[in-house]
Amino acid sequence: MTFWMDTFALAANGCRMIDVAIFRAVVQHRISALDPVMLMLSHRGFLGAICIIWAIALVRIRPRRKGRFAFVVLAISIGLSSLASSQILKPWADRPRPCSVDKNIALTEVCDSGKSMPSNHAVTLGAGAAVVMFFLSRRGRVIALPILFLVGFSRVYLGVHYPSDVIVGTAFGFAMAALVLALWTFMGTRFCLVSSVPPSFPGKPS
Repeated sequence: MTFWMDTFALAANGCRMIDVAIFRAVVQHRISALDPVMLMLSHRGFLGAICIIWAIALVRIRPRRKGRFAFVVLAISIGLSSLASSQILKPWADRPRPCSVDKNIALTEVCDSGKSMPSNHAVTLGAGAAVVMFFLSRRGRVIALPILFLVGFSRVYLGVHYPSDVIVGTAFGFAMAALVLALWTFMGTRFCLVSSVPPSFPGKPS
């Protein structure tokens, strides 16, 4: 038992070292011309605009009934994942932001006093991207994955999150979206809330 605990501790320590090393490599090689772009990508207004665009895309591209179903799943997935992240995961992880540890790292004028793990931007977009890719398949990947990567990278670039914060946040968002889809599918087929529900996650919609 002690062997496995020591092994886990060593592995965790190694992951933290890699995490910090990648973070420092990013912030130490910033390009001033990219600073305004990264600030824009991390702005909450941009985050909200992306979620609205994804919602419109789901409603417009999918058939009418399935489009409404997709919109509801998107809203619930984003809402639940963001709430769980801010109220449960962040207090539990209790990880300070890198810009709180070193005030000279952050590119933004004010370093958010909130916790670092996980990134709420990544959680929100992870949940939204999972739903979009599920319902729109190939087109969903085209419109979701680039945004997911760029916003996640901007959080590290600005010095407000470590890479692992973004990775964990994205994974949690995906997981919450999968849970919402599974529950909604079950309720839809059992109680006839929807007439046609896609059969798997992720995958091509029927």
